[in-house]
Amino acid sequence: MKKLFLTALLALPLNAMSEEVADTTFTYNGKQITISEDSVETHVSIYAPDGTEMKKTKESTFIDTQEVERFYVSSPFFNTNPQYMPTTPTAYVGFTGLSGSILGFGSAEGVSTKLTHSSEAAFKFIDMGFWLNKQRTWSISAAMNIKWTDIKFRGDNVLTKDAEGRASFQHIEGAKSSRLFALGSDTHLMLKWYKYFKDPDNDRLSIGFGLTATNYNLRNNFTSYKLNDEIYPQAAGLKLNNNLLGLRLQVSWGGGSIYLLKSLTPQFKSGYGPKCYPFSIGIGIAF
Repeated sequence: MKKLFLTALLALPLNAMSEEVADTTFTYNGKQITISEDSVETHVSIYAPDGTEMKKTKESTFIDTQEVERFYVSSPFFNTNPQYMPTTPTAYVGFTGLSGSILGFGSAEGVSTKLTHSSEAAFKFIDMGFWLNKQRTWSISAAMNIKWTDIKFRGDNVLTKDAEGRASFQHIEGAKSSRLFALGSDTHLMLKWYKYFKDPDNDRLSIGFGLTATNYNLRNNFTSYKLNDEIYPQAAGLKLNNNLLGLRLQVSWGGGSIYLLKSLTPQFKSGYGPKCYPFSIGIGIAF
């Protein structure tokens, strides 16, 4: 009986030790690989045949993905993470015009644009975003693209400028195809809401609202008009506001999008042109 009791006492610490998780060690190509784990992370260590630990050139710890806040960046040039499928269009085209007020869409006084002939086009070169919740129904995204704007005016209204760069419209008999061309870039910052259907990756609705900052390269804008089948270009250097801030509404389904952009900043600098605000509406595609 005493011998049985002594055996039981000796077995207690052995049982306690057996409940502890031991490191896993095995040999591969002459190297010793040890896997250890604590309550949060799993670690992998590799030792050379002489017992020295090999240095890591990249991180090799692993944690539960539920504990990680993911951040994705994508680009049509660099496929950094295929899991992130942006809803900001990769390329888009639309109609553009000039309105007489910040929130309105009516024509500005003395400015008459051809909305169906005026256009803009853009191509995105960077897009990034992160989810605001685990259900992936809310996100914040930022995107940048290069942009071309070509505004055409009605009838014989010709956009001209004086020696000091002040823009105005003049009626020139027989003139037509007066236009304003500008090259720049857009930066979008948007809050988006998502609704998922059968295929979460490809079958989803996204509604986004946010701000767009437009920057024009003032050395790459010009005006011109046509008279008697000859084109008369005007000198570049209009006093445009090279930095515009606008509101953007975007609805996306799958890879397609429609958008509305309304500038809160006038097209021309104060005192250097008619008071008018750009707006545009168009479609885009993400790929």
